[in-house]
Parts: sequence; structure tokens; C-alpha cells
Amino acid sequence: MLILDEAVRAAVQLSHRYIPARQLPDKAISLLDTAAARVALSLHTPPARVQYLRQQLNAAELEQELLLKQEKMGIRSERGDVLAARIILLNADLSDTEARWQQELELVHRLQEQRAAEPGERDEITLQQAETALRDWQGENPVVFPEVSAAVVGRNCLRLDRYSRRTHGER
Repeated sequence: MLILDEAVRAAVQLSHRYIPARQLPDKAISLLDTAAARVALSLHTPPARVQYLRQQLNAAELEQELLLKQEKMGIRSERGDVLAARIILLNADLSDTEARWQQELELVHRLQEQRAAEPGERDEITLQQAETALRDWQGENPVVFPEVSAAVVGRNCLRLDRYSRRTHGER
């Protein structure tokens, strides 16, 4: 896993500012470790949005099955049409979200392959094109991370800060 220099600097600065309970370098290393885990998870598990849509679709399909069983017993429900429309929308949203995630994952893998090539075999133009394609595709909200960067460390630090404030009663 690639950990950028900017990530190390960000971990030191942010942990010093937002994690007062521990001493450097322990808290900076902990922040980097958490960021690295987030990167690894993004490479190997579906994003939260995909998981959420799958759960919603599963629940709607189960409810639809129950309604069909009730109809067979003579119990009519107006909810069936609304539920069928919801399932169609959820399927479309899930399909679109999964396609975007798979495309982003493919771009990340392509970038990682370019970075893994031996320096003499590496095509710098292709590497820059892969970086640009990924950056353009991701925009402001990436779901798959190719490396531990300052942005990933910053996001994790914000989450830790929010969690700390919530658990310690600060607002």
C-alpha cells in the first residue's frame, strides 16, 4: 500500500491538533493506520451506498413477497403498486451506483498497476493519464482510494474528532 509523504505530514499535524489524549508519534501512527485500513476496505468491500441500497432492495422485495402471500389469502393491499415502483427505482439506483463503483475500482486498479511497474518499464505518460482519469471520475467524493493521502488522513481525523466529541459529550 502506498502511503504518500503528504499523508505522513498530515497525520502528524492533525493528530497533534485533534487527538490530545496521546503523544506523538503514537497518535500519528494510529491515524495513519486507520487511514490505511480505510484505503484497504475501499479496495475490497462495496461502498456504504451500495450496501445500503442492497439492504433497502432486499427489504422491499421481502415486503412484496409478504403482500403477494396476503393477496393469495384474500387480503388486498394498496401498497403493492407503490412497492413495485419502489423496487424498480431501487434496482435502477443500485445498478447505476454499482456501475460507477466498478468503474472507479477499475481505474484505481489500472493506476496501481502503472505504479507497480518497474521504473524502467513504467510509462510516465500512461501513469499521468491514469491519475487524471481517476481524479476526473471521482470528483469530490471518491469511494475507492488508491493510496493513503492527506485527504484520506483528514477524513479519518474528522471522523475521529466527531466520534470523540459525541462520546465525551462535547458538541
